[in-house]
Parts: sequence; structure tokens; C-alpha cells
Amino acid sequence: VEASANQISGAVNNATSAIAFSAILAPLALMAKGAINMASTFETLDARLVTVTGSAQKAGVAFDTVKKLILETPFAVKALTDSYARLAATGSKTFKTNANIAEGVRAISDAVAAIGGGDLELTRVSVAFERMSAEGRITAERLNQLAEAGIPLTKIADKLGLTMGELRAESEKGTFSFEEFYKAFVAVSKAADGFAGAAARQNDTIKGAASNFSDAIELMSD
Repeated sequence: VEASANQISGAVNNATSAIAFSAILAPLALMAKGAINMASTFETLDARLVTVTGSAQKAGVAFDTVKKLILETPFAVKALTDSYARLAATGSKTFKTNANIAEGVRAISDAVAAIGGGDLELTRVSVAFERMSAEGRITAERLNQLAEAGIPLTKIADKLGLTMGELRAESEKGTFSFEEFYKAFVAVSKAADGFAGAAARQNDTIKGAASNFSDAIELMSD
């Protein structure tokens, strides 16, 4: 009986040790998997920036710009990189330089933050600007994309000296230049009665702090 009790006790101790060991290994395995996933994500982002900028050197400058934007906005690194890449890929003179693209991403970030939008809205608005820039004109379809994302187009129409009805009429003709529309958009994004500072204000919220903390962890693991 004593021998059997000792065998049972030993088996229990071994099982307990195995469970404890597994409890230690499981989080480490998850951390390792997370680190691998993050590294893969950054490789993908870097490859995309190399493609749209044309060189590893320019991609490095682009990613440095994205890192600065992370500190200024509540948006995630992937969403900001996507926005940067979309504007850079247009090949238009509006987004010819790193400074031009950074200004565009900041303007879009402020506009989206002003309506309380997140990464999804940032991407939707960036897509609309990517296509408008590539097309060189404003169409009703693109205006609708901005409106559906929540961007208050009346502010932009006011800056252009148009009513909302007039802006829509111009967009339906398809002859209104993107450059003129974009200049008005940037002006509104920098105006106190427009979107100015919206991204920074949202960045100071708990949600923004959490997003920045998550981005910081990802960047440290890069």
C-alpha cells in the first residue's frame, strides 16, 4: 500500500511539474509567435514602401516619417503606412516628395480624427485621395466615398467658395481639378475652425495612448 501511495504521489508531483512547466512555456511560445508575426508585418510594410518609393533608402526615409506620424496621431502603424504608400503610389506632382506625402497623411489624419474615426476610416479616405490624385479630377463617386467616411464636405466647399450643391454639380461634370480640391482640403485641415489639431487631441485620449503604446511595442520588436 505504501509503495502504491508513493507511486501515486510521484505521479502527481510529475504531473504538477509538467503543468507548471507548460504554464511557463505557453506565454513564451505566444510571445515568440507574436514577435515572428510582427517581424513579418514590418517586412511586408518595408517591402511595400520600397516598391512605391523606388529604393530602400527612400523607403527608410518614408518609414521614419511614419514613425513621427505615429507620435502625432492615434492611428496604428499599419494604417499610417498604408496611407503613406497609397499617396506615394499615385505618382502625381501633388505627392512628389516625402514632405508632400507627409502633409497629405497629416491632413487626412486630422480630418478623420475630427469625426472620431479610426484606422478603417483613415484607409477609406486615403483610398479616395489616392484615386482622385491618380485621376487628376474630382468625381461624384469620390465625393461620395469621402461623405460615406464621414468627412464634412461643406467645409471644403466653403473654402472653395462653392455651395455643397455647386461642388456636387462640378463633380458630376468630372472637370473639377484634384489639385484645387486638395489645396482647399489641406487649408481646412490646418484651420482652427476646420480639422486643425484633431489628430493630436484624439492622440491624448486613453484610446490614443493605448494605440501609441501598442505601436511602440511593435516598433521595439522590429
